Amino acid sequence: MLLADEGWTISSTERVQKSGPPVGGTHGYDNALVSMGALFVAAGPDIQHGRVIAPVANVHVYPLLTHLLGVRAAPSDGSLDAMRAVLRVP
Repeated sequence: MLLADEGWTISSTERVQKSGPPVGGTHGYDNALVSMGALFVAAGPDIQHGRVIAPVANVHVYPLLTHLLGVRAAPSDGSLDAMRAVLRVP
């Protein structure tokens, strides 16, 4: 298993010679790095306007979406409790 240091890319000489160095998004970085964080923006009738919450793992977005859509969520590692702070009525 390889984990690239922040700012570095793991590639092969063949790929670099054929296509040049990778440009844009790549995979294989430590998701605990601040630079790997993502922006989550939501709006709608059940979402609090202007609410800012602490960072949460992306795995918790799925239960929020199923809750908002009113559909049964399949088993997952996510928890709606982690996202309740964005809801108008927790």
